[in-house]
Amino acid sequence: MQIIKNTYHVSELRDKVRFNIYCELNISEIPSRKGIKKAIKKGELLLNNEIVEGGRWLEAGDVITLVDLNLKPPKEFQLKLRIIFEDEYLAVIHKPSGYPVSGNQFKTIQNALSFNLQESNKGDALNWPLPVHRLDSQTSGLLIIAKTRLARVKLGQAFEQKIIEKRYQALVVGKVDFEGEISLDLEGKKALTKVKILKVGTSLQNEFLSLIELSPKTGRT
Repeated sequence: MQIIKNTYHVSELRDKVRFNIYCELNISEIPSRKGIKKAIKKGELLLNNEIVEGGRWLEAGDVITLVDLNLKPPKEFQLKLRIIFEDEYLAVIHKPSGYPVSGNQFKTIQNALSFNLQESNKGDALNWPLPVHRLDSQTSGLLIIAKTRLARVKLGQAFEQKIIEKRYQALVVGKVDFEGEISLDLEGKKALTKVKILKVGTSLQNEFLSLIELSPKTGRT
């Protein structure tokens, strides 16, 4: 079953444009190129009610439909979460370590959200609350949750435009004596992280432990 979320009518075109490029420029509900690509592949963006490849050339009179595939709601995982903030649009929860944000397994934070959060009363409420970013399984910290479609779009844009920044604290073995930037190539892509020393102490087992603050600018897993 699918629910139509929005319909776009392609008017007279000044220049030839491909389906994916037109969507990137006009579909405000999906704020990123990567998101558009995924939506086309999954069949959430249809051209004249058909699933087509993103490189298809558009013609005047074409109709683009954004649909909600209305997937089954996640099976409820009754894990009690600490709620830092919640209103009708979004929530901020504390993610404990040891749980992935989402994935194919049952014990995920996403599956626990409906157990912890109130349903939104807004007209564009999501079928169920969704995380708008990720934290690694073993990482604890604040996780932002969207409860409406508009909140999901705006929060996604805020992350993409670096309006929202991530900061981590890490306890590492050894004496860290470097502050500044670490720039590495990971899988052919730049990974830039700013490092700040918070505290260095002695350890009976490891001689030294260092508490550092990490601010990823171009994050990688």
